[in-house]
Amino acid sequence: MELLDAYQQFRESAKLPPMRQGTPKLESTLTLTDPDEVWAAFQNAEPRQGWLQFQSHQQYFTDGLPTPEPDWGCLLAAEAVTMQGHSLSLRQNPGQSWILAIHSHDEQGMGLCDEVRHRLHGANGFLVYRRYWRDTAERGVIQHLALLTAIEINADSEE
Repeated sequence: MELLDAYQQFRESAKLPPMRQGTPKLESTLTLTDPDEVWAAFQNAEPRQGWLQFQSHQQYFTDGLPTPEPDWGCLLAAEAVTMQGHSLSLRQNPGQSWILAIHSHDEQGMGLCDEVRHRLHGANGFLVYRRYWRDTAERGVIQHLALLTAIEINADSEE
């Protein structure tokens, strides 16, 4: 891949992160309108780790979904990783609906990807995202998607 080869030539001297070939593959999307269906659909995707944002509560999880408390309200947004390594993203759609998207990673895809780690609020750990980059004629190489791939918790942290 020509762009990846060019990147590798100056990556170390510019102190840039490693990049490799790959693209996201959309496995499925589901549009939901009932808040109770949102939790059920997310739960049915069998996430093993990720984060959740409810109306009155937010948290990360690392060993399967927690049981929601009634005072948390409805689920507004979430990102997670399944046992199969798929990335889940749940977002509110303008209006009264949510979109649940499930992505996998295609190592043979003609795009570029790298990984970035963000500090995890409330724990000694990181949210790990795979960022996907696309070469566009108008703007050059731009990030077009970031998917949660893991939550890393250091052994000495307290949850």
